[in-house]
Amino acid sequence: MNPRQTRFTQEYVVDHNATQAAIRAGYSDKTAKSQGQRLLTNVDIRKTIRKLDTKTSDRLELTQQVVLQGLHGLATSEDTTASARVRAYELLGKHQGMFGDRLEITQMPSQELVRQWIEDLTEDVSTNS
Repeated sequence: MNPRQTRFTQEYVVDHNATQAAIRAGYSDKTAKSQGQRLLTNVDIRKTIRKLDTKTSDRLELTQQVVLQGLHGLATSEDTTASARVRAYELLGKHQGMFGDRLEITQMPSQELVRQWIEDLTEDVSTNS
């Protein structure tokens, strides 16, 4: 890695904003967004960022367990606002994978099944119009 790329990695771990890290590392304001995204695709840069992130979390003694304990404390505390408790529970649930924010397709459906879905949707649309 060249010195500017090294500086980018150091700046990126500050706020995980590729555009701002590129600007602070000396890349042009005009091209910072594309440069930042391009730099994040570089394997050596990604490795360095992971190492720096690990060092930062170790230095802060911020582990997954500490974060989960803190969220659990917020979620169960009577001294916390209702909205803060709900948000803490939401984050804990997301960590556990309790919410289906995305659909994971592990197998492609057959053409016949896709045709049937299209027919069903077409019927629903024409029935509801």
